[in-house]
Amino acid sequence: IQVISTASGYLARGEYATALRMLEPLRKRNPDSLYAMDLVSQALVGLGRYDEGIALLRRILERDPADAHATYSLASALGSAGRGAEAVEILRGLLDRNPCDERVHLDLHGLLLAQGRHAELRQMLAQGAERCPDEVMIQNNYAWALATLPEDDLRDGARALAVIRATLDRVDGEPGPVYLDTLSAALAEQGDFSQAIEVASRALEALEQENDADETIAAVREHLAAYRAGRPIRDPAPGTT
Repeated sequence: IQVISTASGYLARGEYATALRMLEPLRKRNPDSLYAMDLVSQALVGLGRYDEGIALLRRILERDPADAHATYSLASALGSAGRGAEAVEILRGLLDRNPCDERVHLDLHGLLLAQGRHAELRQMLAQGAERCPDEVMIQNNYAWALATLPEDDLRDGARALAVIRATLDRVDGEPGPVYLDTLSAALAEQGDFSQAIEVASRALEALEQENDADETIAAVREHLAAYRAGRPIRDPAPGTT
């Protein structure tokens, strides 16, 4: 138990080589332990030894096909290994089991966006928004896509504005910068740049007060500059996928 606890701590800190050295003897003593396989797979994937980690995760799923944790870990490992198409199919299966799993939504969102599969992304987000009306981040991401996807036929500024405004009504207290950023994008897509500037300025001020990540602050500054130039946001920008 002490070995597992200590190795788990190393995994949590990203010290994968140390964790693997501690776990290998445990795995040899308990070659059929699904828990040991899971921990070792985390270390292997963290070290970039994707094929070995993926093989272990598949062994776990051969024994227990319903293991949602191992299934999610397999999708993550495949995505990290550059096998995004396989990862997408696995994540879709997880959403069939649990349509409102925000973590799976976010990962699938990122993979579809990276692969330029924007129509599928919009459809996935629309389904999530319909099935999960109380999941505000899913609603927010749907509104963002409606306002910013690069293809004209996939955007719907009026719908984006309706979705994000309804989402803001569900948020407790003052809306956070991520929601304000989406609201400003929807306003810009509708051509209301004066309101978009006002809302984006509020988002930027909140981020700066919270000392948020530099890249997040830089992104909202870019959005604000676009609105001041009379341009809506396109995400991803043409030519980036």
